[in-house]
Amino acid sequence: MKKLLLLVTALSIAVRLYPTLLSGLPFSTDAWSPIRNTELILKHTPVRLDSGILDNYNCYWPANSIFGASISIITGMKPIDAMRIFIP
Repeated sequence: MKKLLLLVTALSIAVRLYPTLLSGLPFSTDAWSPIRNTELILKHTPVRLDSGILDNYNCYWPANSIFGASISIITGMKPIDAMRIFIP
């Protein structure tokens, strides 16, 4: 049972990462705005979320941009690379 669970988990991770590893780009078109916001957060920190620097839609859900900025800093990767791999 454990081997089956491990196989299913590994297969799920591989299927999720396959498109992004093949193309080098985020899989979802919805990812581009948070990636841009992450780059702006890293460039202009500290920044108010309602300052006008960020877009006027995704700034109301800052968790993925802040998580992307954190992962980018921790791993040393560019935000686009960090977010395409670590954010589902």
